[in-house]
Amino acid sequence: MRLFPNNENGLLIAPFSRLEIKEVVRDSDGGKSLGPDGYNFAFVIKFWYLIKNEVRIMLDQFHANEVVPKGMLAYFVTLIPKVFSPLDLKDYRPISLLG
Repeated sequence: MRLFPNNENGLLIAPFSRLEIKEVVRDSDGGKSLGPDGYNFAFVIKFWYLIKNEVRIMLDQFHANEVVPKGMLAYFVTLIPKVFSPLDLKDYRPISLLG
C-alpha cells in the first residue's frame, strides 16, 4: 500500500526550504510555556532575523547526518502531586519536560 504517489515520496525526505521554516515560525503561537532556558517561542519570533541562519544550519545538519543534536534531546523530569498532601512516592506523577 502506498500512501503517496511515487513523484511525492521525495518530498518526505527533502530538506526544509527557507520558506517552510519561515512559515512555521511565523504561524507558531509565541505565548506557549517557557522552555528550560526560560524563553518561549515569542522570543524566537521576535529575534528570528538574528537566529534564522543558525536554525537553518541545524536543520541542514539534521538532514545530512540524520541525527538530532544532543541538546535537543535533553529534558527535565519532575514530580507532580496527584493529591493535595502527598506523603508517599505513589502520590506523585512523574512527567518529563522537553525543551
